[in-house]
Amino acid sequence: MKSLYKLALAASVLLIGSAVYAQELNVKSFRLDPKDKTACRKATAKKDANGKKCAVIKLIDGKETLYQSEGATAVATQPALMYVSAKDKSVKIDNAELGSVEYEFPIALKAGKTYILELEAIPAPEPEPEPEPEPVVVADQQFVLFTVNPAQAVIELGSETLTARDGEAQKLLEVGDYKFKISAKGFYPQEGEFTLTADEKYELEVSLREANGWLKVLDNDEAITDASVYIDDEFVGKAPLKVGQLLNGEHKLLIAQEQYNNYIATINIKDNDTLVVSPCLDPRFSIVTLTTKEGSEIWANGEKKGEGTWTGKLLAGVYDFEAREIGYTSAVVTEKIEINPEVVEIVIPDPTPIYGNIVIMSYPAKACVFVDGEHVGKSPVYLPKVKYGKHCIEIYKKGFKPDSLEVDMDESKRIVVEAELEALPEECEEAAECDEACCQKAEEEAPEEEAPAECCEEKPAECCEEKPAECCEEKPAEEQPAECCEEKCEEPCEAPAEAPAEEPAEAPAETPADEPAEAPVEEPAEEPAEEPAEEPAEEPAEEPAEQPAEPEPQPEPEPEQPAEPEPQPEEPAEPVEPTEPAES
Repeated sequence: MKSLYKLALAASVLLIGSAVYAQELNVKSFRLDPKDKTACRKATAKKDANGKKCAVIKLIDGKETLYQSEGATAVATQPALMYVSAKDKSVKIDNAELGSVEYEFPIALKAGKTYILELEAIPAPEPEPEPEPEPVVVADQQFVLFTVNPAQAVIELGSETLTARDGEAQKLLEVGDYKFKISAKGFYPQEGEFTLTADEKYELEVSLREANGWLKVLDNDEAITDASVYIDDEFVGKAPLKVGQLLNGEHKLLIAQEQYNNYIATINIKDNDTLVVSPCLDPRFSIVTLTTKEGSEIWANGEKKGEGTWTGKLLAGVYDFEAREIGYTSAVVTEKIEINPEVVEIVIPDPTPIYGNIVIMSYPAKACVFVDGEHVGKSPVYLPKVKYGKHCIEIYKKGFKPDSLEVDMDESKRIVVEAELEALPEECEEAAECDEACCQKAEEEAPEEEAPAECCEEKPAECCEEKPAECCEEKPAEEQPAECCEEKCEEPCEAPAEAPAEEPAEAPAETPADEPAEAPVEEPAEEPAEEPAEEPAEEPAEEPAEQPAEPEPQPEPEPEQPAEPEPQPEEPAEPVEPTEPAES
């Protein structure tokens, strides 16, 4: 009769209900069969999931038996063949009659090799009989019922503790003798004994006597105010306070306050009496005044205390005092604080500024540069030490629109500013508005720059020039340069040529100045450069020889006339020009 065998890989499991086997399956031996070619013969060889040749295990038990394992295939009768991967470390075999066995290979399997596994059946051990349960002996029991006052009292009953509920507590106990203790906060405890019998429950009513001792803690010392008060290591409140319902006898009193040493004492409480205590606490601090740069933050061991100046309490110990400010490198000083009744003063060094640098260029160059409203020079400008933070840069140049920007300076940072200035329109009106609104700073800080001709309110450029310095000296008119005799910017420069032709002609009618006075009136329109050079050169040269005293008084009345009306001092200044040929 043929038997059906199925093959499986290692670690495969087949659960067979809940069968109970009379015998157990056991592995008798396991060995390599070097002569068997079943695992490598083409007809019988198989490959595992990785494409490698399987190892073959021949199961031998001396009889025809059905072996099963998940995923197996049918094989011939004895011996049964089992194909496993060479990487497997164990195999589990199930048999309907003999049970199952899980076997770990004692040697490493090799692909394409055949192994012999001998099985045997051994009788299964008989199960031990379950012991019969011992009969339960029920002892005589009965309830005990406590009725207590106060309602929240605690009852200690032997090794057990009961808490009353609404003044009652009940417990089922074995009959016998018991000791109890009933206690509550603010009451004197009560102890006793009772005997519990099976006949009836035991009821006990207990009312505790209220304690009537008092403790009053005063705060005559300001350090006691809001201090924590403990009695027998139990917190009872903040000082000042009055505590009642204390039991007669000794108690431990502890008062704790921050920055002070604890006050510890033993007190004796009596019924119907109030114990008053007014302790003094010893400080563990010193009063310290910290000072640094105004506006800088003051820190002590990483805790901010204030700004500029701070006075307060510090516990004894070593501290790192620090002055901080944005844009500055912090300054730190380490000091040891000891308990001292006097104020301790500590000065923290000022924090040092953090600098960067700014390079400012403009196109065109030589523009006035302002940083935060302060004139720093003309472009290009290099500022090597600029403080941390935001700064406003303004650039002005006459004839160009102003430029401004804001920069943010960081530590050890260089900022380069390149400004392309935009020229103003050539129209004089717009340029004049620029001078009034935009070029004011440039004029104040850089007066040596000449204003463009079109910015002079429609006047020629020479009207805007200042007189030479030598014009300020007190000299006769004939000894000053010709340009010193003209006052600028009041009237157009050519207008005074007509007015002086009439007035000077009337006053000096008898003097030789008549002829020079006529020539400048007729000739300026046609040939102003030729005739004044010929006629005044001959006659004025002879006249000083005949009348030497008369030419000198003439310059004196001329400067008196400008003092009366301010606009007319320009008129007598024109006829004085013929004196130049006399010098030559």
